[in-house]
Amino acid sequence: MNLTPKILMLSLITQGGALAATWTHQWKPSLGEKTVEATVCPMKYDKKWAYTIELDDGDLKTAQLAPDFFSQFQFTDAPPGQPGGKPMPVVGSLALYQYRLGINSAYVDLEQTHEVVNKGWAVANHSYTHKGRTFGDPPEILTPEEIQTELFWSQTLWEHDLGSAPTHFVYPNGYTGYTDFLDAFGLVSGSRAGGTGGLNLEKMGDDFKSIPRAYLDEGAWTGEHAKSDPMASFPKHGPAEGDLIIDFTHAIATDPESPNQQRWKERLTNISSQYGAGGTDEFWSAPTQDVIAYWRAAKTAEVKAAPGSLTVTIPEDLPGTPLTLRMEGVSASTEIPVPEGGSIYRQGTTVWLTTPIIGKPGAKPQTPKVKRIYQGDAQPSIVLDSPQRIAAVRVRQHGDPTPDRVVTVNITTPDGTVQELGTQTQRDTFMSGFHLFASTPSKEAPLAASVETTDFPSIKEIEIWALDDGKTE
Repeated sequence: MNLTPKILMLSLITQGGALAATWTHQWKPSLGEKTVEATVCPMKYDKKWAYTIELDDGDLKTAQLAPDFFSQFQFTDAPPGQPGGKPMPVVGSLALYQYRLGINSAYVDLEQTHEVVNKGWAVANHSYTHKGRTFGDPPEILTPEEIQTELFWSQTLWEHDLGSAPTHFVYPNGYTGYTDFLDAFGLVSGSRAGGTGGLNLEKMGDDFKSIPRAYLDEGAWTGEHAKSDPMASFPKHGPAEGDLIIDFTHAIATDPESPNQQRWKERLTNISSQYGAGGTDEFWSAPTQDVIAYWRAAKTAEVKAAPGSLTVTIPEDLPGTPLTLRMEGVSASTEIPVPEGGSIYRQGTTVWLTTPIIGKPGAKPQTPKVKRIYQGDAQPSIVLDSPQRIAAVRVRQHGDPTPDRVVTVNITTPDGTVQELGTQTQRDTFMSGFHLFASTPSKEAPLAASVETTDFPSIKEIEIWALDDGKTE
């Protein structure tokens, strides 16, 4: 058959005054084909449930090990029971906080983070400094201003470093004081420290801010509750349709013969052999934020199908995602081109079509918009090329562990007035890091001609961020 397929790229249209993201696919139908019905599958590839990994805090050895280790365990991109599916790896998220990103050889840096992301993983927001806890004496209860600063700067930096900010949050220390502030910064879901394995997305309704995870740190896994059972916290009778299963840990042993890695291997072997490519092929693996983005879009997508055409529209305010459509009534003789970045599987008059990403992935750009105007060696005074409204100064401090050391960042205005941007007391137990002195988003950004920082040997690098609004007065 001589086909002239037409694949229309993603476009934005207006529906009732609101923007929407639309994807259209066209082909030549067979003669006599009259009616085609299409529905969005609840999960990608028409799978029954989803599985993912979250690795907290950025341990370098674990981050470098994980993508290749978990890629041994696979599902396929075909609907369950359909042959010929493309093998796909188990993937997850690095839950990272910017304070420690690349601060020393123990923590993953930005370049290494990109390498992991390029293997199908994602970054989850884990706050800026990992602050907040309800335990301890005293506990660390954050003010609304502190939480907003944590979220604004972590999202802004990820947007700058990755091209888009995450939409999933991992509560530091299990501190859920962040919950009510997540939406304002584009974070639509959040996972907490632990819980029994399994969460049913349907039962969550529209609130994904308290997702439980199976706690698989070595101490917890070998403790009284789990007793070194490789399948600890995994549903005994298997996940239910619509479940999201999240396993999390801070570190995985790098020695293949270690009990820890052996348990991980047995756990993933059981999952993949029973429910993955080696078994029923009923689960889909993706970073948590991708699972939530798909689920939300599938609930709200509008689909129009006819012989020779398919149009899918999702609200533009949702994070972009691919979608899997199940079409009924397509003649077996009709040839449908595989969309670029998607897939097609068929059985009789049923077609499963997975689209490329519809819409823009990640969180919307943070406001106010900021720009980095200086990054370099520490200097007691940095004179700016022109007056700028200072949104924040980041100070990288490492070594020279003197306790109770006070670091101050000041700005000097164009008229010579000195104003304090911030002061922090550096503790010897938590010194190495990118300390943040911020005015934005909670305070007015001061106009500065220069920036002054306390002169200590332990201060290695300084970043200056300014409002990117063109105003200099």
